[in-house]
Amino acid sequence: SAIITPLYMICYHIPSQLLTSAHRTFLASEPAHERVLVITGCDSGFGLDTCLRILSSPGRWTVFAYCYTEAGCARLASLNLGNNTVVPIQCDVTDQMSVDAAANNVRLYLSASPRPGSPPRLFHGLISNAGV
Repeated sequence: SAIITPLYMICYHIPSQLLTSAHRTFLASEPAHERVLVITGCDSGFGLDTCLRILSSPGRWTVFAYCYTEAGCARLASLNLGNNTVVPIQCDVTDQMSVDAAANNVRLYLSASPRPGSPPRLFHGLISNAGV
């Protein structure tokens, strides 16, 4: 999984005609677990775009989207995502207390039991995109 995750993230930014059929199959697969992802810098740009692409992909995703501003959190909170979930968290990556509090939210979510009938949760990765 550690090797596949970076490939998975990179594939979203490669034109589809360059993807092999194996890559297309991997991207379209629906795992038997809920994939949990943390993305920093989701207020705008690459972080926001990556968050939206992941949330519109097949499968079941929960994205903890770390935003620097309240406006960034509000924008993400207003989205209708179907099966997928976004958890916007205001976080300043230059402030250790803010980072610790945000990480604790993810830790609590992963350690909580999923609702009956829901797939198990699996931490899928971290995209450290916030500018410092």
